[in-house]
Amino acid sequence: MIELKKFELNPVLLQISTYKANEDGTNTPLSGLLFENLSLREKRKLQKIHKEAYSSFQELTKDVSEIKDKLKDSPEELEKEILILINEVVKIDLDKASLEAIEGISSTTSYNFDLIEKIAE
Repeated sequence: MIELKKFELNPVLLQISTYKANEDGTNTPLSGLLFENLSLREKRKLQKIHKEAYSSFQELTKDVSEIKDKLKDSPEELEKEILILINEVVKIDLDKASLEAIEGISSTTSYNFDLIEKIAE
């Protein structure tokens, strides 16, 4: 079981995989753990985590938009509600990736291991 606060969703997504949107609607992969020399098993675990985290992130952005529309005339209440929302915990019912496998990669990319330790053990 993976537990993340909602404000951690976007940074975790960026650690796993970063893409550049193209004009034709496709995405070009840029960087992230999915592009490192990991076993297919570990990459598949990371893909599943990414998929679930992205789904939760989409929900979060939708909820923030709704709160902004609802409380646009009350900035203090808006800030309070958003802080409550982003500090909620999201539970992702998946196995964690292997921290040992991730630590063993040879990479020039600097990863945030505080976040990685939340999705790997």
